[in-house]
Amino acid sequence: MGISNKDYVSRIAETSIGASTLRGHPTGTIQTVRDYLKTIKLEEFQCKTYDDFGKVLDKHTTVLSKKIKAFDPKSEYWGSARKALNLFLGNAAYHSVLRKEYRLDQIEKFFEVPLDNQVANKLISLAEEKDGLPKWRTIKGLTPENSKLYQDFADKYAKKKGFTRIQLDVIFWRNEGTLG
Repeated sequence: MGISNKDYVSRIAETSIGASTLRGHPTGTIQTVRDYLKTIKLEEFQCKTYDDFGKVLDKHTTVLSKKIKAFDPKSEYWGSARKALNLFLGNAAYHSVLRKEYRLDQIEKFFEVPLDNQVANKLISLAEEKDGLPKWRTIKGLTPENSKLYQDFADKYAKKKGFTRIQLDVIFWRNEGTLG
């Protein structure tokens, strides 16, 4: 009996979401997020256009944010859900078996950089005033509108440097990467 793609997806779901990923979230959030990610069918993301990919990502963001919100109805968790999904997709794309099986190399150009305090502040430091990036607040308070502003700038910046947005996470992580 061999290792199935589902086994790989489960491993990526478990390892993508660590304790620090959703620090400060209600008890039970991390396991709920991991459990949801394990159910995702990566073939859903096989889209031809950025808009189609965005619709699938938005759908999963909405469902996952509602699952997180069940722990704390006073807060919105769109940004938390989006960060988790983006980390998961990025790690799936870096996994050789999943990358090949689901042709993730063909859609990596659509992937977003997972936003958090560190990444957002790095983007702000790279932006000029005309780029209009808002002051970062928290991942819990990230709105779709502000996320789009950060993602649009990240896309423009990454392309200028010869990267994809998702690769910026590797470069910005703990401020240890270099832009070559």
